[in-house]
Amino acid sequence: QVVYDPEKISLVDILRWFWEAHDPTQGMGQGRDIGTQYRSALYYFSEEQRLLFEASKAAYEEALNEAGKGMGRRITTEIRAASEFPDSKVFYYAE
Repeated sequence: QVVYDPEKISLVDILRWFWEAHDPTQGMGQGRDIGTQYRSALYYFSEEQRLLFEASKAAYEEALNEAGKGMGRRITTEIRAASEFPDSKVFYYAE
């Protein structure tokens, strides 16, 4: 879970960094690193977050396609409710 001060940075800015910091079209990998631990994922806690995540994904996917970028054609980032996990606790590694 990312904890941030919305007075200092917006969720939109965090999402922009998220999309630009990796290639979200590679599925279960990043570059030569392959495996589920390298997947791209966003987990939401509210309907507002879900809508924002989905909209940002669609916008970034369109921008990638227009620029001819990305190893794949579609963004494979998983977007799921945190509530789908036991006690809404999502555990992940980030590099």
